[in-house]
Amino acid sequence: MKRLLSLIIVLALATGIFACSADTSDLRGSKKLAVLFPGMGYTTDRPLLSESRKLLEKEGYEILCIEWENPVKTRYDQASEILDSINFYEYEDVIFVCKSIGTEIASTYVAKHDLDVKQIWYTPLMGAFEACDSDDCGDTIIAFIGTSDGRSDVSQIREKAARMNIELHLYDGCDHSLECKDASKNREILDDIMKITRDYVIKDIHEA
Repeated sequence: MKRLLSLIIVLALATGIFACSADTSDLRGSKKLAVLFPGMGYTTDRPLLSESRKLLEKEGYEILCIEWENPVKTRYDQASEILDSINFYEYEDVIFVCKSIGTEIASTYVAKHDLDVKQIWYTPLMGAFEACDSDDCGDTIIAFIGTSDGRSDVSQIREKAARMNIELHLYDGCDHSLECKDASKNREILDDIMKITRDYVIKDIHEA
C-alpha cells in the first residue's frame, strides 16, 4: 500500500495535479505565469484547461487556478481578489487561459487594468469581445469555438473576431465544451486545439 501511495504521489507531481492553486503565496518566483479561468461548470480539471495546464507547465510557466467558490461574491470579484495581489510587471510573460464565462471575466480585468498579457479563449462569450473594446486586441488573443455552441451566436462571434483581428479557430459540429456527437473525434479535436495552443504559446515566447 505504501508503495502504491508513493507511486500515486510521484505521478501526481509529474503531471502537476498538486501544483495548481488559487493561492498566490504558492507562486515560486518564475518569470512566466499562466492563470486559468474556468467556466461555470467547466472546471480546471476538465480537458481543455487540464491539457493546457500540462502544456504550459512543460514550457516553464507557473500555474494559478481561479475557482468559483464563493456564492455570495460575483465571479469577477472573486477573480479580482486573487489577481489584485499580483504584480504582473514582475513577469516576462503572462497568459490568461479562459473558458466560457472565464473569457469575459479575464477580458474585463485586462481592459480595466490595462494589462499587456496574452489570452487564450476557449468557447468565448460575446462579453469577452465587448470588454476588450479595441480593434487591436487581436495581437494578444487566440480563440476557439464550435459551430454548434449553444451559448453563443457563432456568426456574431466570427464577425466580431474578424473585425478585431482575433485569430479564431472553428470546429464543425462541436458544442460549448468543444466536443462533438461523434465521440471518436473528440480526442483528435482536443489534440488539434492543444497543438494550435502550443504553437501560439511558443511563438509569443520567441517573439517576446
